[in-house]
Amino acid sequence: MRFDVTPWKGTRVSVTGHNTFKGYHGTIIDVLYTPNTTNGVRFQVELNSNPVRVDIFDYENLLEASYVYYLRALL
Repeated sequence: MRFDVTPWKGTRVSVTGHNTFKGYHGTIIDVLYTPNTTNGVRFQVELNSNPVRVDIFDYENLLEASYVYYLRALL
């Protein structure tokens, strides 16, 4: 099994859930594997804010940005 390939790296995401940065958009820059979360995955995200900020989010608090734009187009 290859561990040097990160399938989510570079994916545009939107922050959801009960979070201070809810509604912000960003790009995944790293994937952190940890047993401390329910699914074992956390993401380091570079937010599109001013100033640019890098923060760590749980899997449950992120949604791929293409889904967000698709849902807005349906409404």
